[in-house]
Amino acid sequence: MSSLKVRLHRALFIVPFACSFSFLSAAAAEPPPAYRQCTSKDNDLNERISACSTIIGSTQTSPKDRAAAYFSRGIALERTGDFKGAVSDFTEAINLAPDLTMAYFDRGFAYGRLSRYNFAIIDFDHVIMQRPNYAPAYDLRALSFLNLGSLDRAIFDANAGVEADPNYPNSYATRGFAYGRECIFGRAIADLDQAIRLNPKFALAYNYRGLVYMNMRESDRAAADFEQATRLAPKLTAPYVNLGSFYAKKNELDRAISYYSQAVQINPKHTFALAMRGSAYARKGSFEQAFADFDLAIQVNDKYPLAHYSRGFAKLLQDHPDEAVAEFSQAIKLDPIFMSAFAARGLAYQKLGDLDRAKADFNAALEIPIMCGGDRWARDVAQQGLTPSPSISADMVDRGSGESSISPMIEDSFSGSEN
Repeated sequence: MSSLKVRLHRALFIVPFACSFSFLSAAAAEPPPAYRQCTSKDNDLNERISACSTIIGSTQTSPKDRAAAYFSRGIALERTGDFKGAVSDFTEAINLAPDLTMAYFDRGFAYGRLSRYNFAIIDFDHVIMQRPNYAPAYDLRALSFLNLGSLDRAIFDANAGVEADPNYPNSYATRGFAYGRECIFGRAIADLDQAIRLNPKFALAYNYRGLVYMNMRESDRAAADFEQATRLAPKLTAPYVNLGSFYAKKNELDRAISYYSQAVQINPKHTFALAMRGSAYARKGSFEQAFADFDLAIQVNDKYPLAHYSRGFAKLLQDHPDEAVAEFSQAIKLDPIFMSAFAARGLAYQKLGDLDRAKADFNAALEIPIMCGGDRWARDVAQQGLTPSPSISADMVDRGSGESSISPMIEDSFSGSEN
């Protein structure tokens, strides 16, 4: 697929509370409980949000303290997963205190989690102007560029992050990730090794390295890294999804479903895990469970191309090529360079006897450039489909339902830098 979904996480950046309450700095008076509760990291998040809301709503609160309360509540909302609410609060904090640099940083992070990468970049630009040696801002801007497909810009920012702080592991992990996307495997592994040396508990770096090893066809090393990532960060979905895809490619469908299910248990709205689990169910012939997963993925995001692609492939496996064409067409409408969808629609047209349209789709698939680790299945099917006597095996068709141009580690990386 054309879009990369690298989701950010800020937990590696231990950011000092950049906007303190004026009341807290007054040594003469004991501040009201709400002020302590609003800023305390030990409080339950809902209690913290409630305390900050009390301060925000009070007519006695000064503009500076109201900005601090909005900032603190925004951080708490981020941690509950309410990124829209967080963006709103950080914006209010900025309006009240335009010099509050870290509000721009955290708003950029929240925009990243909402897939609004251009907005995130604008906020990180502001942070870098104010704090040119702040490595986390370079790192998150690099991840934003990765999501927009700008690998060169991502590597440039990751380099800047390394220069700003050679001991900050995220910059090496992000740069290694980008090198891996370009098939520069030696540099990718070197950077990811360095990230792990700097932080041996850095689960996302193991996850990244596992995917580089997968592209290098070093399957045992890949699986070992994914497993290590799950041990280090049991609530991180990315390695479970990647292990699911790993076993799906080996046709060990029950194990694949088990790992996808663990990801869904952590995040019931994980569209990639739902779509891929549905594909595994379809390959087993469990179509009722498959369509339930596809429907849920589309309910979460009706503009998610992989869900339509996967549902189309299930229709193809059920021998309903006309319905499959409709689903593949929707996937292509949502992502015009979805290589697998063109190849799969070509198969569906073949089954319908519409060989001209099948040939057009196979040609369209071959015109789309393959990124590193990209869609070999689509290329193989398209090439075979264009031969004078095309013979595409049932096994090759089945394999297509478990493969796509979307890389699962990209889908989750923004949320994975938590160790």
